[in-house]
Amino acid sequence: MKPRIKNGLAAGSAGLVLLFCSLSINPTLCAPLISLAAGAAVGLFTAKEENSASKGNGARAGAAAGSIAGALMIIYYVVVAIRIVGSTQLAEALQSSEPSQRILVIGGALLVPLAFGIASTVGTVLTGALAGYLRAPGQTMPSKAA
Repeated sequence: MKPRIKNGLAAGSAGLVLLFCSLSINPTLCAPLISLAAGAAVGLFTAKEENSASKGNGARAGAAAGSIAGALMIIYYVVVAIRIVGSTQLAEALQSSEPSQRILVIGGALLVPLAFGIASTVGTVLTGALAGYLRAPGQTMPSKAA
């Protein structure tokens, strides 16, 4: 198994567990930080294990591993959306609203967490790419003779 897949699955699984643990602390603050940290960690480890020859290859490996980790962590946001739709406060609000407003309320309750999940996944991919870029050995620029 390629290191980018192995590391992406490991970081995504660890990130998913930490995201669910963050529900009891402060999910609004912890969830994006966990996603960014997972992306950075997976980018570093993947670029190190693959021995990327250039910074571009390191960034590609980090981004690929970060996308796998981010895709796993989006499960958290799907569960949050289901929890919001199933909450009693939302059910009470739906009882007193008009039918046309019910669709908007349920749609917003489903789409807002998923939009945050997509943004979080993009952040995971970008930090994975950045960490892979920074970890890979740089190509030396030829010095200009004066």
